Parts: sequence; structure tokens; C-alpha cells
Amino acid sequence: MSSVLVVEDLTVVYGRRRRGRVVAVDRLSLQIEEGTTFGLVGESGSGKTTVGRAVLGLVRPASGRILVDGGPVQHLALRAAIEQGKKAQVVFQDPTGSLNPARLVLDTLREPLRIHERLKRDASTRAAEALGEKVSLAPGMLRRLPYQLSGGQNQRAAIARALAPTPRLVVCDEPVTALDVSTQAQVINLLVDLQRQTRVAYLFISHDISVVRHVSHRIGVMYAGRLVEVGDASSVSTSPSHPYTQALLAAVPVPDPARQRERRSRRRALAGAAVDDALPATGGCPYRLRCPWTDEVCQRVEPQLRPVGEDHLVACHHAERAVLAGQSAEPAPAGQGSTADS
Repeated sequence: MSSVLVVEDLTVVYGRRRRGRVVAVDRLSLQIEEGTTFGLVGESGSGKTTVGRAVLGLVRPASGRILVDGGPVQHLALRAAIEQGKKAQVVFQDPTGSLNPARLVLDTLREPLRIHERLKRDASTRAAEALGEKVSLAPGMLRRLPYQLSGGQNQRAAIARALAPTPRLVVCDEPVTALDVSTQAQVINLLVDLQRQTRVAYLFISHDISVVRHVSHRIGVMYAGRLVEVGDASSVSTSPSHPYTQALLAAVPVPDPARQRERRSRRRALAGAAVDDALPATGGCPYRLRCPWTDEVCQRVEPQLRPVGEDHLVACHHAERAVLAGQSAEPAPAGQGSTADS
């Protein structure tokens, strides 16, 4: 399979030197193959959305390289953005807010067809209706304003708009967070079905690891702008090797109150201090202020990604200890594992 997205040593910095600088993304590398989904998961402020914005050319990196379909991403240039729109599109978190409230959904779908495919009015209308059919939106729904549709229907329209120029890559930035649970499942299944039909690649960004492991082929876990664990979805979700990944999995609720109390206690032990009290200092492991296994080495040496299994990397000095501790954790609930290959 060919690589649709290649990110090498990406660093994104916000702010000016004299006013203080925030390193939002720090030397991040990842790769997404055709027809696959890379799930990027982490808490709010971990830098995952900034990665998506950099891939789309909406922020300028301080260093590093981004290739989409073999070509470099051009940042903050209108003409380049139009060209890149043929290769990479985005589905935003808020389905209603991402659509023009004053335009019919049909006109919203016709616009990228007119710009990228250069279709005339009648042809673009037919193509827009075909897109609507792909995402289960009847022609009558396309002739409504966004406020006249439900959140799930609006997100289906947003997905159709993203697929209009037949992109090679779609960045899904928290695409189901604003939806109820049943609608989330419908939208996720729709994304999986469309991927099978079109071979499009997804960069799926979310704070919810239970959603990410359901839809992804590979998962990257971000903390403080860095990737701390990367691997195939099954390995990361069933055998997490970083205490932060284990804390994220322990945060997934279960319907049994007794088991939920046990998971809450485990999460507190793994997550340690609150996020605001654990801002990473320079040098050493960025997670050391929250990690239950911090020692003198963690204080001095920043861990680098290293293999702990086949296609499984982790940035932790005590990964083997974390694996042993994680063996006592509950396995992923039935039906919650990755379905991207099913």
C-alpha cells in the first residue's frame, strides 16, 4: 500500500519569544497508508488538533515535513489551499456549525464540485444528490437548511461535502463528539463503509479512546505534544505499554457500578495529578509528574519511542513494568475492539 500521509519530525510552536512560547507539537512523526485509519487520541491540550490543522495547511510548522499523496503541504496560501483541497479534506466536530446556516445543504455540496470538479449547475446537482445517497440523505433533505436537520444528518452532509472532491485523505476532528451514542455508531459505521468503497485514508482525532479503537487500524497516543505510544489498534487497546494509555482506557465507563468503582480507582492511580498541576517541565519524561513509577532516570532522561512488540512503540523507561501491571487490567469489552478490519 502507498502512503497517503507522511509526517516527519513535526514541531508546531504558538506564541512569540518575548511573550512566551508553547510547543503544541514536538517532533511528531506518523504515516497513514491508503484505505486505513490512524487514530490520534489524547486529552484536551495534548496537541492532536494542531496536528490535524498542520496537515491541512492551516498552521505553519516551526520545523518538520508533511507530505500528502507525495506532495508537500503548502501553508496559508489560498491557491495552494484549493489545490490541496483535492487531496485532503476535513470533517469538523460541530456538524451544524460547520455548515453555512443560510445555504441549502444541496448548495453546500455543489460548491466543492463546482470548484474542484468544474461541474456545471445541472451536473453538480446530480453529483450532489449522488453524494447524498451515499451518506443516506434523501434528495428532499438536501433541499433544507442545516437547522432543519438533526445533528447526525448534518454530520452526514459534512462527510458528503468532504468526499465531494474525492480526496485521498480526510482529517476527522472529533467527528462524533457532539452526537448522541446511537448516532455516533451510525456515523462511525458510515465512515468505515465509505472507506471500504473509496479507499480514502482517515486521520481520526478524538479524546475518546473507546471510539478511536473501534474505528482505527493503528493508534497514536499523544501527551504534551508528543507521541508516547504507537501501534496497531488491537495491541494498543488490549496491551497498553504506557501508564498514560492505561489511564485513558481505565476512563472508559462500564455499566457495572462495582467494576466502575475499581476502574475509577485504577485511573486515579495511573493519572496522578490533575492536568493543570502536571504541565511538563523541560528535560526528563513529560509524564513524570503524573506517573506512579517515576524515578531518578525519568527526572533526567526523556524517553524515546522504542519497540515493545511487533508494530508497537512506546516512550517509557518502565514500559515492561507497565505491561506487567496492565495484564491485571480488564480486557476491552466485547464489541469495543477495532472493527476497521472486520
